[in-house]
Amino acid sequence: MVGCTDLEDGLFRSCETTISIRWPHKLDILVLEISANDLIELAPEVVGSVIKDLVCRLHKTYGVKIMAVSANIHCHVQSVRFNHNVDVLNHYLRVVLEKLDFAFFFRHRGLQNLSAEVLLLDGVHLNSKGQYVLYRSYRGAILIAKDMVGA
Repeated sequence: MVGCTDLEDGLFRSCETTISIRWPHKLDILVLEISANDLIELAPEVVGSVIKDLVCRLHKTYGVKIMAVSANIHCHVQSVRFNHNVDVLNHYLRVVLEKLDFAFFFRHRGLQNLSAEVLLLDGVHLNSKGQYVLYRSYRGAILIAKDMVGA
């Protein structure tokens, strides 16, 4: 799994450096979790376009066979506008990625409507129960991707 948080020009450099250093062999499956902190300043379509470009570039340049791109989740401490932008970004990614045969969009089941039950007291980060739900979601995405690679 590769995590990137900067959606400026450094995004491609950061992810490519991580992949080339840590994984010198071609990847069959890559789970891409990109936080959307940039939704405060950038339009969700811009952020989504950068993510789609990254997915295409990783496939073409590094030969990643299947990429699972995760949905962003709402944040309780952000504004209503931020959460609206998360919804727009998720819709955008779902639509543009369904046209690619080497990528798919997935939502974190159990984390779409965050509650105190899965959050730490700061209202932002996941507690151990939330992390368990998150990792189960990753597992589901990996199983889907595994079927796609085998097909």
